[in-house]
Amino acid sequence: MQSLAKAWRIFARAVTAACLIAVMQITDAGERGAHWPALFGASKAAAEGDPKLSSLLGVRPQSILGSTGAGGIETASDERDLQERAKFAPEFVDVWPNDMPPPPPRVREWRMSWNFRMPEQDEGAANTPAWRRYAAAAPVDDGRPRIVIVLDDLGLNRRNAWRSVALPGPLTLAVMSYAEDAERLVDGIRKAGHEVMLHLPMEPENPLEDPGPNALRVDLPDGEIDRRLSWALARFDGYVGVNNHMGSRYTADARAMRSVLREVRARDLLFLDSLTSGSSRGATLARSMGIPHARRDVFIDHELSPSAIARQLNRLEAVARARGHAIGIGHPHSMTLDMLAAWLPGLEARGFVLAPVSAVVDIPESDLAGAETEPNVASLSAAQP
Repeated sequence: MQSLAKAWRIFARAVTAACLIAVMQITDAGERGAHWPALFGASKAAAEGDPKLSSLLGVRPQSILGSTGAGGIETASDERDLQERAKFAPEFVDVWPNDMPPPPPRVREWRMSWNFRMPEQDEGAANTPAWRRYAAAAPVDDGRPRIVIVLDDLGLNRRNAWRSVALPGPLTLAVMSYAEDAERLVDGIRKAGHEVMLHLPMEPENPLEDPGPNALRVDLPDGEIDRRLSWALARFDGYVGVNNHMGSRYTADARAMRSVLREVRARDLLFLDSLTSGSSRGATLARSMGIPHARRDVFIDHELSPSAIARQLNRLEAVARARGHAIGIGHPHSMTLDMLAAWLPGLEARGFVLAPVSAVVDIPESDLAGAETEPNVASLSAAQP
């Protein structure tokens, strides 16, 4: 009987420990409903250069982030290591949080490996639109297909937000309007050579889904929409434009979207339609109002598994080859970041160039600027993916 009781206690402790590890992993990744075995395996596989994971992406096995610690981030073993890394990324010394592992030394190498074309970035130039003034440096358009990677929801999971900043770029990172310590995060994003978007919460079709505080909702009076919009737009500076968080119901409502896009136009920003709904009027209205705009082509991590993400990245490459550029939207899940860390360094060798969203926006004809009439929606619906 005693041996049976002892065996039961050992079993109970093992189950408890496994549950605690699972909860910590899920909490850290910021992912709900993920497949646990795949979630546990992906971070370790990417960090160690697992050939199976690498083969999904079509890249050679390698440890993308070098000597890795927990979650695939490099960790500083001593003061000399920190000093050595600071030589590669000195711009991070003042902005990088002390409790975060330092950025990998290849950050600066990644930035310098591109043939950059600096856009109009004189922040004091009154005549430069904000979407150009704050644009990230874009590689010269040399005819290669351009791929844009947008990561939404930044700032909700602090650790993974800074992991996103440490990825090679230029990426486009959409910071949530209600993110904590957003100004510091935006400063780090821009110093890393990435581009910043304001991620604006909007009403979804499913009333059980919560887009977050101060979300824009269709049934709000115009005055309240304006108040919430002004609050969001004033949360931080340095962003090139706005894209929607959720918003499948809100973006389908022309009246509601005009309220947003008038403010976007007044501030000389661009608009990226995340296309959370095929009924979205966002990009169509932006075009009619003379606003620089773009549409999402591929959701990278709608299904959270290594094979599904690899499939979507391959699809993104196919769209870019066919059309000249493609925009993929993902999120700072641990698994997504692991997959991107393995996939991004090989883009150039596969014939692509990474670009910020400002480099691929559709800029309407000048004679459309200020127009309030919508074009024929039916004629444009085929352009939506």
